[in-house]
Amino acid sequence: MKKPILNIGILLLLVIILPPIFFTTYEIGNLYRNEQMIDSIYTRQLESVIFSINQYSDDIVSGWANKLEQNIQNNKDQTEDVARAFIDRNRSVKMIFFVDSLQIRKLYTADNEQYDIDSLQQEVLNNQSLIKRLDQYMEGGYRKIQPIDIEMPDHSLLIFAYRDSNMITGICGIVISSVGFIKENLSPKIQAVAKDEFYFSVFEANSEIEVYANAIKEESDKNVQHKKELWIMPDYQLGIQLKGETIGDLVRKRTNFNIWIILIIDLVLIIAVVFIYRSLRQEMKLAQLKSEFISNVSHEIRTPLAVINMYSETLSMNRVKDDNKKMEYYNIINTEANRLSGMVNKILNFSNIESGKRTYKFVETDLNEIVAQILETY
Repeated sequence: MKKPILNIGILLLLVIILPPIFFTTYEIGNLYRNEQMIDSIYTRQLESVIFSINQYSDDIVSGWANKLEQNIQNNKDQTEDVARAFIDRNRSVKMIFFVDSLQIRKLYTADNEQYDIDSLQQEVLNNQSLIKRLDQYMEGGYRKIQPIDIEMPDHSLLIFAYRDSNMITGICGIVISSVGFIKENLSPKIQAVAKDEFYFSVFEANSEIEVYANAIKEESDKNVQHKKELWIMPDYQLGIQLKGETIGDLVRKRTNFNIWIILIIDLVLIIAVVFIYRSLRQEMKLAQLKSEFISNVSHEIRTPLAVINMYSETLSMNRVKDDNKKMEYYNIINTEANRLSGMVNKILNFSNIESGKRTYKFVETDLNEIVAQILETY
């Protein structure tokens, strides 16, 4: 019996358990790959948004350079008026200076602003190779605006080449208030892009100091994971994230939910297999018990039949002449017939026993007498 049950268990394992296990392993791996793919798409989308804002800021500064050059060309010998008018129109601009032969010749600042000119001059000398390249780009018809690090907190320096009224190439530098530029020039663009979907933040480079945010964030939303430096202000980084739950959070939740569903289905299948296995084992045990029962009953029925056959045959052949002996044989035949009838009735009563309809009548009995009867019978 053990071998058929073992075979059934192995068959159930192969047919029901192993396929869900393989499917679960495949699905978990597939969910992980999907999460990586969605996160990659999400990251590229956020980076494209940051790129558009960087492009916008670059366009603003390029517009400044073009406007300054145009005004200088149209207003010969009035560079000071052009510079001051430009500073007055753009509050984030704190200083404009012009470089000739790597020397600052003209410098104009916003009202009440004091700056270390020697420090600026040193920065120009430290970047003379860069300034020469900007000059060469301009000679080739291409203007490049280059940010330069300066030892001035919350300020950024942008230098570019221009042509004056005599079409002579020169170098111009613009010092801007970094936070002022973000709030005055980038904030409208950021608000238009953000709408009600994104949080934008500007941080000092390599730190978590936030200098600008387009909205007040909840404590749980302050972990900005996607950051890119601002092109025109390398000392600052622009960060972006979805409001509320990020795509990454949503993907992880969906992945965890799907994994739990798969595991629950597997658990249900395992429980079903265990239940089926136990039911089959119980049915097989019951079948074996019935087989043994039939074998035992057949053996028990064969004994009284043999006794009845033996004594009836002896009597029918008239081998017994003594009347007392005949009466004894008749009693034995009657007893065995009653015994046989009792066995048959007990077998017929099994159906009532299984259905719970069998009634029992308990009486006091002399066990010694029953044992004596059994001994006499056998």
